[in-house]
Amino acid sequence: MKKMILTIVISIVAILVVGILIFSNVKKVYPLSWGWHSKVLQKGGTAIGGYDPVAYLQLGEVRKGDQRFSYVQNGVTWLFSSAENLETFKTQPVNYQPQFGGYCAFAVSKGFTAATNPEAWHIQDGKLYLFADKKVKEDWISQIPEGVISKCESNWK
Repeated sequence: MKKMILTIVISIVAILVVGILIFSNVKKVYPLSWGWHSKVLQKGGTAIGGYDPVAYLQLGEVRKGDQRFSYVQNGVTWLFSSAENLETFKTQPVNYQPQFGGYCAFAVSKGFTAATNPEAWHIQDGKLYLFADKKVKEDWISQIPEGVISKCESNWK
């Protein structure tokens, strides 16, 4: 009887562990301390899922990038909606890249990584922040006065 209960418990734990690992891999949700995340989140082989980082900051809008206007920097492919945006990015890429490698800023504030939705974004002090969804974006923005950006920066180190 004890052997059967132990087998059931071990099976349940194994299923839970596998489930958590699958969820983590699909959603890119990992504790930052594990170091399992890449420096820049890439979806479909491109940063920001192929969206134009310059458009967020200079136009204040979301624009899908075009393969004709691509740029590879440190092994990461960035797409742009125009040749002009591509050239702008090349002059100072760090000014246009999303903070925290494009991972969800809300998750980073909690010590985790999480994949983002390019439609859930915010500009603060000339920097681009991305989020998993619009709800966590609003939660994060409400925490700016309490120092959420400093918390993110501390966690991201």
